[in-house]
Amino acid sequence: MLRHVLIWLLCLAALLAVGQAHASYTEAHVTGEDARAVIARDGSVVVTHAISYRVVAGALRTIAIVGFEDDLRFRPTASVTSSDGQALGASVVRDDHDVVHVTVDDPKGLKRGDWRFELVYETSLVGRVTREGALLRLRFALPPSREGVDGARLVLDLPSAPTEPRQITDGDGAADLSTLRRMAERDELELVRPHVPKGEAATFYARVDPKALPEMKDPAVREPAPIAPMLVAQEGLPIGRAVLVAACALALFALALAKGRLLATARGLVPISAAARAGLAALFYAAGVYAEAAGRLTLGAALVALAMPLLAWRIASEPRGVRGPATWLVVKPEEALARARSRADWLDGTTRTGALVLTCAIAVVLVLCRVLRAAGGGAPYLVAIDALAIVPIFFTGTSRQRPPSAAREGEALGPIAAKLASIESVKVAPLARVLPDGALDETRLLASPRLAMAGALGIEIGVAWQTAGGATLPSFEVLARVTDATFAAAKMTAAYPAMRALPGRKPEERVYRFEPEGPSAASCAACVRDLAEILRDRRLALGSRSPGEERRLPPNARLPAAPSRASLA
Repeated sequence: MLRHVLIWLLCLAALLAVGQAHASYTEAHVTGEDARAVIARDGSVVVTHAISYRVVAGALRTIAIVGFEDDLRFRPTASVTSSDGQALGASVVRDDHDVVHVTVDDPKGLKRGDWRFELVYETSLVGRVTREGALLRLRFALPPSREGVDGARLVLDLPSAPTEPRQITDGDGAADLSTLRRMAERDELELVRPHVPKGEAATFYARVDPKALPEMKDPAVREPAPIAPMLVAQEGLPIGRAVLVAACALALFALALAKGRLLATARGLVPISAAARAGLAALFYAAGVYAEAAGRLTLGAALVALAMPLLAWRIASEPRGVRGPATWLVVKPEEALARARSRADWLDGTTRTGALVLTCAIAVVLVLCRVLRAAGGGAPYLVAIDALAIVPIFFTGTSRQRPPSAAREGEALGPIAAKLASIESVKVAPLARVLPDGALDETRLLASPRLAMAGALGIEIGVAWQTAGGATLPSFEVLARVTDATFAAAKMTAAYPAMRALPGRKPEERVYRFEPEGPSAASCAACVRDLAEILRDRRLALGSRSPGEERRLPPNARLPAAPSRASLA
């Protein structure tokens, strides 16, 4: 009997222990977070901070919040409301470890359901706003949550001002949504973060008119922040400034003088000698850098800007008179299509060599700006702006501003020749107008179908020059030359009935002029390929013929030979 009583007591104790453990288990999740900050004219702030919880199991009696800023003054009580309207009280205590504990007054805690905790605390905008030009930059952060939160919201209730408050997207805040409500006395800016990851503080940024806070005494807000010392240390200012100015002036003078000596047909935008312009540009630039280092930014920027026109160049146009007698000849590709190299290419931003040099210069400037970021202030920005002085050196007096010439025509036709060389059915060769002294006066490309029908003299690609923005840029035209009253002439008439044939170099020659769809080498090569297909004799075939295939040739089956010096005269 006694043994049965002991067993029964042990079972009862086990059941009580399990029930107690089950009763102490609580599961609750954060479902939302929002705050409303009411800002006074003196910069004081009263924040009503609401955190929503969903209790899944057990009873929630206390919540602990970590990450509140140190200067917050919490009110000792908070309110707790349920989704069905039930209201409870709660106490707020901040311990020595900066953890805020909110404890519900009801000793039974909060049962399953949705509950909203509302805390009220006071703070100031001091340390949260900085001067940014004519406006103030305001930063406000909610504490990080132990779980990810969707729809974190902050409402800024501000005194009205002429300029409305506006949202700033900064870093992770790039996805913020904002809504502005303007009233007679107050402005409300609602900022929403669609999602805040676990353990991350929801930080909001806004720009505010200083007139909304006329009674705020923070001197950092009332006056623009001064620019930090410029490019040299204060203790070595005179020597460092002199070395810096001398180095910048000498570098710019050397570049300007080298550009003038390398350009044979260039003239300065300012009509004085090249050496005088280089010296004046270096003098203005040095004075501008010195003024900026001394803190006189506007004067320094103006002096640097005055140096830039002195560094600009323009290519003198070469008048072209009446063309004399010459002979059209097929020439070697390396003689007509090679790019005309210039000693000034390394100071020409439109060439490959000049682009490489300019890229290296930009890399040096970026590294210098990166190093100067440690000094703070506007030093990196001043270096980047002053470096723009080299733009006229690299982008004026360029090869694209040179007047048209046979060399430039060959340079423009080179990519087209490379495209046509990959077409098996077309043979291509450079065609030049050669003066009696052997100089090239004009360069074209001669393309012919390998199996041309009778009367097809060839397809020529010429360059037509267009002027745009001070540069002379090539465009192309395609000329199909045929002999009148031949199969080729009849074929072109049938293919292009609305096109009028122009007279050619000889009385019996007819020319059809075409403009490609674009100035690219691919479009020009496509136009030539289509014309070569039209002028191809389809009764002929390259390579060996299979047994039984037609071997007879028409009377005009003899293929046109490559243009010779006599036939192109």
